[in-house]
Amino acid sequence: MDKEQRPVRRQGKSASRGFTLIEVLIAITLLAVIVTVGFAVVRTGFNSWNAGEARFQVAEQRAAGIGFLRNYLANALPLPSTTTDNKPVFSFIGGTQSLQFLAFPPDHVAHGMIYQFALSFENGALRVAMQPFAKPLLTPLLQPERVVIMEGIRKAGFAYFGRDRGKPGKSIWHNEWQQPQLPDLIGIHIEDNAGVLDLQIAPRRGGGL
Repeated sequence: MDKEQRPVRRQGKSASRGFTLIEVLIAITLLAVIVTVGFAVVRTGFNSWNAGEARFQVAEQRAAGIGFLRNYLANALPLPSTTTDNKPVFSFIGGTQSLQFLAFPPDHVAHGMIYQFALSFENGALRVAMQPFAKPLLTPLLQPERVVIMEGIRKAGFAYFGRDRGKPGKSIWHNEWQQPQLPDLIGIHIEDNAGVLDLQIAPRRGGGL
């Protein structure tokens, strides 16, 4: 007697089946790589943006500081006088790290008044203090607070070009200046995050701002 034949069902490759553990692990690994690369790209772009913004701020502050120095040092006033015992008092006193002089302030501060300015390199910054001028000339500033006009300075100094008192008719660079007349040039050397800056400013002997 013939055995009953039953139909045989074959499951083809197209039949649905679940993911294997290896496939899941590969997918997770690929996703982690994509996320890591994407985060690195975003972080690099963010850092580049911050670096560019920081460079812009440094350049902007530097330009403002240069403008301040050019405007006010070029308009320093020569107002020599004497004390009661006939000792000379100078309106311009300069050293390698500090400088005091007289000039007119901006009109919005006090129109027509003469102010005493004090510049100094302190703790990696160029600072300025100012107060209304009152005799005797260049008395200690009453305002202790100094406003930062440039920062991030690694090295800096002032120098002064003018007549050599020991050799009449000859001009040289001086580290200090205490003479009745203003120097012919004021040299300013600054090394900061933006590079090296060398300025030479010629006082106009009291010209207006």
